[in-house]
Amino acid sequence: MLPLCTISCCPKRHRRAMPKILYVCTSNTCRSPAAATIARAHLETIGRTDVEITSRGLTDRYSAWGSGPDPRAEKALQRATGLSSAGHASSKLTATEVDECDALFYFMREHVDWIAGCVGEAPVRRALESGRLCIVHPPDGIPDPFFADDAFYGEVMTMLETHVARSLDEVLDKFTTR
Repeated sequence: MLPLCTISCCPKRHRRAMPKILYVCTSNTCRSPAAATIARAHLETIGRTDVEITSRGLTDRYSAWGSGPDPRAEKALQRATGLSSAGHASSKLTATEVDECDALFYFMREHVDWIAGCVGEAPVRRALESGRLCIVHPPDGIPDPFFADDAFYGEVMTMLETHVARSLDEVLDKFTTR
């Protein structure tokens, strides 16, 4: 088992003019596309155009790669935030993306080992050592709503709305100036 980053990460380097931020969840159909949508809206609100936001998944066991957002997640996202992740197509995380991102946000502690299983331990260790692997607040993460009811999807989207912008701001404040 790999060690965990238990607090919001602090990137130790700024490698490019446009930082790359990745959101990763199980299938890239619920939490990560919603978080990426919320993050993009937040960046627009604060006038940041210098950050690249993407989202990826770890397995196609529950939804085939190329799938759009889960309809329950999309409905809950729209109700909670007024935003939409329509047009999103799920895709699998790669080792290159882990190596090239400035911060990788995951949603549950178990995702660290899942990420290593998906892309190999070496990229994950490099991300951990450089402080680029981050859990979205709250410290215990945000649960997967996939097998839950619509009400729980709503709770998860509300949690994302509450915590994504704050987590992103904490990371961006560590290696960029506004």
